Amino acid sequence: KCSWCTNEDWHCWERDGRQTCLFGSSAIFDGAWYRDVGGWLLLQMCLMILTMNAYPFLHNAAWALKRRCAQASYVTLNKMLKLYTGPRFPYAQRYGQVYCYMGLVLTYGSGMPVTYVLGLLYVVCTYWTDKWGMLRLYRLPDRALDEQLMLSTLAWWKYILLVHGGFA
Repeated sequence: KCSWCTNEDWHCWERDGRQTCLFGSSAIFDGAWYRDVGGWLLLQMCLMILTMNAYPFLHNAAWALKRRCAQASYVTLNKMLKLYTGPRFPYAQRYGQVYCYMGLVLTYGSGMPVTYVLGLLYVVCTYWTDKWGMLRLYRLPDRALDEQLMLSTLAWWKYILLVHGGFA
């Protein structure tokens, strides 16, 4: 127990002459932590798989309904093109989602190996969802896709791997 913490829910330890305190009902990374925090983290990761990959299907359903309702009232070529042209593929949003999820997998994977299985499930679901969306929902890209976006964001992985090494 630390000298300045009186609350029972605070967990304190001393290392190199410095006192560190964390709030919670379990000490960091003990069995209770995995049950309390790790379980909720895994549930959140499962929900992220569903919610991040459900958007294109829901968007397609809403878009089909809009086309069905507005088809008779649109008579000009511009309105019909706008009605039948799909949205742009959200590259930046998808990259951010993939990086966020893979960052969670690598951060907590060494302590909870089931996150690697969830990561594989996320990548497979995202691949098939994006493939379906590219073929059925989104319009053709304005410019050719190349490796520039991937290379410009690749520098973030060194920080993710640093955090992974810290948690391992």
